[in-house]
Amino acid sequence: MNSSAVADPAPIRALPDTSAGRAWELLEQAARRTSAVVLGRVAQVDGPGGRRIHSLEETELLYRLAASAAGQERIGDLESVIIRDKNKITRLVDRLEAAKLVTRRPSSSDRRVTFISLTPAGRDTLIAIGPAWGAGLGECLADRVSPADIDVASNRLKVLLSRALDSLQTRFGDGDTGDDADAWALPQLQRLADGWRSDNSGATSQHVVFWIRLLRVAAVFDDALERGQQGRHGLSLSEADLLLAVAHAPDGRVPLSSLAAATNVTSGGVTRIVDRLQGRGLVRRVPHPTDRRSALVELTPTGSELAMNAGDTRREVITAGLERVLTSAELDELAAVLQRIVEPGTPSIRPEPVRP
Repeated sequence: MNSSAVADPAPIRALPDTSAGRAWELLEQAARRTSAVVLGRVAQVDGPGGRRIHSLEETELLYRLAASAAGQERIGDLESVIIRDKNKITRLVDRLEAAKLVTRRPSSSDRRVTFISLTPAGRDTLIAIGPAWGAGLGECLADRVSPADIDVASNRLKVLLSRALDSLQTRFGDGDTGDDADAWALPQLQRLADGWRSDNSGATSQHVVFWIRLLRVAAVFDDALERGQQGRHGLSLSEADLLLAVAHAPDGRVPLSSLAAATNVTSGGVTRIVDRLQGRGLVRRVPHPTDRRSALVELTPTGSELAMNAGDTRREVITAGLERVLTSAELDELAAVLQRIVEPGTPSIRPEPVRP
């Protein structure tokens, strides 16, 4: 290997140059980009008492409680496609309860059951972040993609969501559960979005539905990939991603500091992952040729073989979930829309407002 120059890592989602490969890489990029834009807007909004929302999961939990016909939900029923960890739900409720946005109430008939409901401050917070939510979707969707193209892509995602649940091994059941089966009750969400029209963001319920489907498809595939990597190779998805990031680097070495961006994990998380993989003899740290403060990560022979197997598993999951569900033409159609969402400098399709 050439140690005199260190190249930036290639994208970790390296798949064959097929319609399915391109669509999957763009789908993940679009899910990450739109989430970052929307949450960047939402996190700047002060709710009652200066409270702020900092995660998509917090937004989803508040919305779900607001949409509940009973006005409350059992904490055991709050797991969803996006909120996938019951321990995480408990931590979310703890934070929101401390902020006085939700409240707990034990069941009068079953001590094992706890109900969660929205407080008035929680409802006001959800209302307060609505315009920011709409503005974020306006920036990353309405400004970039025509309504007709959004409709086409949204329908493709609906089919993927339903039929991928039939063909992939996930914790979410099968496609018979339907498009509205998890936390996001789309009719109520559409009514919420109707209130954004006055803010001139350009976002409508059409964009909300597309976005929620995009996030849910990405989450379903991530769960299938997690299960495949763990079951076949004893790797978490983050560990598999890191091995693939290093394997796809042009010279097989990646600066430790670059792996956070390459794997979408925090720098502290990357360090812990590298420590675990190094303990298993899969990677090693080597000195950086020009920066004494940094180290390079490279694969051992065992790590290279495992990365190759992990890449095969990724391709199998993507093939099962995409190529067996949509035709190449349909995947290319979806990819074209996603490309406009993720491409830097995509011009706005909305006309400039007429100034008086």
